[in-house]
Amino acid sequence: MRIKCNSACFLSLILLALTASTGTAQQYSASQPQMQQSNSIQWLNDIANAKQLAAQSGRLVYIHFYSDNCAACDTVERHCLRNPEFVRAIQENFIPVRVNVDQSPSVVRKWRVRRWPTDVVIDSEGNKHFDSITNPNATAYI
Repeated sequence: MRIKCNSACFLSLILLALTASTGTAQQYSASQPQMQQSNSIQWLNDIANAKQLAAQSGRLVYIHFYSDNCAACDTVERHCLRNPEFVRAIQENFIPVRVNVDQSPSVVRKWRVRRWPTDVVIDSEGNKHFDSITNPNATAYI
């Protein structure tokens, strides 16, 4: 079953992620190298690997598309992706993948990303649940 999710739905997912911690998330976290207190997300760069981890952990995959030559991407990096609460929510509740649009044009085409920064949320089967231009304000998610 494919579930569509608009921006309000995604914000709800993040809010839920911030307020809830599941046993599978704890099991997954326990099996991963411990992250030192840092304001950075531990990104994967392989969507196939992320889907396998999502299947094992019962989580969704959060894919963030960005470019090195994008002012909006820099703003999102500084103000959202380094926010400690946002980082914790993503690490504990999603399998995060970061895709550089300049280095991975085939991945950009596959997920039909036309502007960046863009977030796409998929399940372990590769079904898209959400996609949207990334909001640069972390408090919109928290």
